[in-house]
Parts: sequence; structure tokens; C-alpha cells
Amino acid sequence: MGDETSDGAAALESDDLGTSAPIGAPGGSTEESKRRLQQRQRYVEDSQRSIVDAVEVFLRNLREQAQTQSLGVVDLLRLRALLVVVLGSGSNKADLRPKDLSSQVRRRQVLPSRGDASWRGRVGRLLFEFFRDHAAARPPLIRTLCLEIDDNQGLPEDVLECWATCFWAICAMRVATDDTGAFFDVSARESMLAHDLYRFSRLLPAQALGSVVREIFMGMSARYADRLGVSADRIEQEHQALAATAHVLSS
Repeated sequence: MGDETSDGAAALESDDLGTSAPIGAPGGSTEESKRRLQQRQRYVEDSQRSIVDAVEVFLRNLREQAQTQSLGVVDLLRLRALLVVVLGSGSNKADLRPKDLSSQVRRRQVLPSRGDASWRGRVGRLLFEFFRDHAAARPPLIRTLCLEIDDNQGLPEDVLECWATCFWAICAMRVATDDTGAFFDVSARESMLAHDLYRFSRLLPAQALGSVVREIFMGMSARYADRLGVSADRIEQEHQALAATAHVLSS
């Protein structure tokens, strides 16, 4: 967020969340092995819960803020940072809880591809509250966003980078596979969310498919695609299709 480190931008781009290490080692008595296995399982469950809770606290705080003041660039940067946390903690595995001590537990990869604590669910939750505009019980947070845009400079690059991160995340949700290679069903609600996201960005094709977005896509695919079970090529194809549809609908 910028307040937890002296160089928040560098920490965001360095993908420290990709660092992983096994916890513990097999061996010891039966009771000791059982205790250590339970410890590993609790670590995964507690880590999942902490991320799920962080998403809800973040959204609740923004909802409260939006009642009295507009959201700004800082709030978009926080959204981007939390998306990076979720994606960096995600996995294509359907269940990350170890079944025995020979199963490796990674400190940063704790969100499965399926279930209540899935990375897809957390990404969808964040983007839904920000961008979902059709048949929603309350207006999306993006409607309270206020940006100071210089007509000569155009859209600030950090905002464009945030849009690119959101684009990559929603496309990853749509093309991801689990550890068996099975695709996820993309619901009508998720499809409408994708169209709302691209519509709210209000980017021309030159921006949506431009160099800034391409660089973000390349970096995120290199860091997250394999562990999440997504294809960089399919993400790019999905992005181009969604951007084209948004442009046609806005014309």
C-alpha cells in the first residue's frame, strides 16, 4: 500500500509473494508427526482466512469512505495491490491442505482454485464491488471515483496500470484451469462483470491494447500464469475480445 515499506512500488513489482519455502520436514514419532501435520494444515487454513478477511475489510472500509467522500487514485492503487496479493497467493490446485508430511506446503501459495477460499472467488469479489453495474443491489464503487486528468497528458499511467491489472485478473478467471486441466464454468454473472469492467475503464483500443497494458500483461503472465493454471496466449485473446466488444458497445 506504500505505508508498509519504504519503497511500495518496488515491493509491488518485485512479487515477493512468489517466494516459497516448505514448512517442516517428515520424520519423528506418530504423535509428533500428527501434531506437525495439523500445524501445517492450520497454517494453510489460517493464511486463507487472513486473505479472505483482508478482502472483506478492504471493501467494507471503501464502502464507508464512499458514503462521505470520493475515491481517488490511492484507492485504485490499493485495489491493485490487493489483487496482486490474491493472485500471488493463488494456485491451480483444488485443495492445498497437506494430507501427509510428505506434501510440500508453500508459505505464500495458499489460495486454491476451488472452494470458498479460492483465488478466483477473491478476485471476483474485489472486481464485483468495484465494477459490477447490472442488477447489483448497490452501485459499484467505481461510480464514486474522482480522477484529476490533464487533457494534455491523458490518463495517468498508474491508473492505466491498475486497469491493466484488473483486465489480466478477470481474463485469468475466465480461462483458468485446475490441476486436472479442467476449465471452470464462467457464469453469466462473471461475464457481465467482465463487460462492466471494460466499459467503466473507458479506454480506446489504442490504450487498452497499447504498450503499458501489454507490459503489465507480460509481467503478470510471467509471474502468475503457470501457478494459476492459465495460458498467457488465451489471456491475451480474451483481453482483445473483451476490449473489442467494449469499444463497439460504447460507439
